[in-house]
Amino acid sequence: SQRGSTPEPPLVITEGLTVESNSDQHLMMHWKGRPGTVLFIAKPGDPVVMTKLQDMAAWLSSQGVVTVFEQQLLDDQPMLKNMLTHVRTFTKLDQLERHIDLVITIGGGGT
Repeated sequence: SQRGSTPEPPLVITEGLTVESNSDQHLMMHWKGRPGTVLFIAKPGDPVVMTKLQDMAAWLSSQGVVTVFEQQLLDDQPMLKNMLTHVRTFTKLDQLERHIDLVITIGGGGT
């Protein structure tokens, strides 16, 4: 956008979630409430990634957020099911776009 122009109104993605942009490189998501379901995608076999994943998932779970993982990750890290209270997985039949509020990826691209 050009200097002095009127900012674009927020884009409503879904009820309760809007996305605003104040520059070409900055987006801000706003929820009326908090995300209810978070999907984690993680680099397998990396102990540092698994530690960070466990910490993030444990905190979200303690806040009542449902944490969703790939089945292979739960098979490789069975302690996740034991340490978290709101753990789910998914199948190809699930319509994730209807149920996931936020996706967190960890362990790729230097993270």
